[in-house]
Formats: sequence, C-alpha cells, structure tokens
Amino acid sequence: MFSFDPHFVPFNDHGFLRQVACITRLVPQKGLHLIRHAIYKTAELGGQFVLLGSSPVPHIQVCILIECLILFSQLQLTFGPMSS
Repeated sequence: MFSFDPHFVPFNDHGFLRQVACITRLVPQKGLHLIRHAIYKTAELGGQFVLLGSSPVPHIQVCILIECLILFSQLQLTFGPMSS
C-alpha cells in the first residue's frame, strides 16, 4: 500500500498539473509490472497518470481495469468523491 499527503498540491511552481502519460500496447513484453508501479507512484506523489493503450491479451485489459478501479476507490477514500 502507499500513503498520500493530503496537503500536497499536485501543481508545480509554474501552475502545471504533474502528469505522466504512457502510450503503449499492453503486452507482457512491455513490463506491465513497471507500468503498474508507475501508476501507483504517480498517484502517491499527487500526480495524474494517463494510460492510453489496449491489449490483444484479454486478461491483461481486465487486470489493468481492475487495478485502476481499485486505485480510484482508494483515492476516493483518501480525498473524498472526485468530480468532473
């Protein structure tokens, strides 16, 4: 598990939101464990992670979706409901 600092502002000194983007095919050769780690680390540091990709392997897409839903739930528990 990871911890959040509720006082952390996710913007840098210039007012830009800290973001990490990953555009890739989600296949085992890409090191999916590293993408998972990057998602959690980015959230831990208060940033926004954007993942654009699909997988020809159905169970990989399902696993990534489940991981994202779990993380989203954890963020809501920590920071309250997120609005669009």
